[in-house]
Amino acid sequence: MLERFDLGSLDELADCVETGQKGDIELAVVDVASTNHTYFFREPQVLDYFTNTILPKLAHKAELHIWSAAASTGDEAYTLAILAAEALGPEQAASRVSILGTDISAPVIKRAESATYCASHLEHAPEHLVKRYFEPVGAEELRIVPHIQRMCTFRRLNLKARPFPFRRSFDIIFCRNVLYYFDRDHQRRTLEALST
Repeated sequence: MLERFDLGSLDELADCVETGQKGDIELAVVDVASTNHTYFFREPQVLDYFTNTILPKLAHKAELHIWSAAASTGDEAYTLAILAAEALGPEQAASRVSILGTDISAPVIKRAESATYCASHLEHAPEHLVKRYFEPVGAEELRIVPHIQRMCTFRRLNLKARPFPFRRSFDIIFCRNVLYYFDRDHQRRTLEALST
């Protein structure tokens, strides 16, 4: 990274990040430091609550807007789209549910937009749902079917940059596995911003 940005030392790199002088350096450090460990159907108890409690309470709404903050490679956003299609029916979900996935990392957003995953991302996905919502592409990769892809949009967003640039509010926000990167003050401010 020092060569890439023509920096002489790690101290110089740290100064650039701390002062925020060069945003491209800060984003490159975030990309390297972020774990981006994710997979489909992660934390089933949360997904069960989404399917069995939240979706039925919001079933009367003509449109459902869901935000997957810190979406990484899109596994969570597409999982939510699949669950919505199962609960509401594919046509109803496709016409009523929109899911925004955001992440600070441009490379993971690009991967999410490709909607293509290796088998390890699907180890926890029920087999019948994999057969229904994925198509094989290449040796060991699968791609989300088009009607599920169209339910999801991905954009780069830094959760610490506020106010958030949204014109409409969200009915449901998933913000998991990111707050532990923040100090206590940023955690509080992020949760306050998400709830407004």
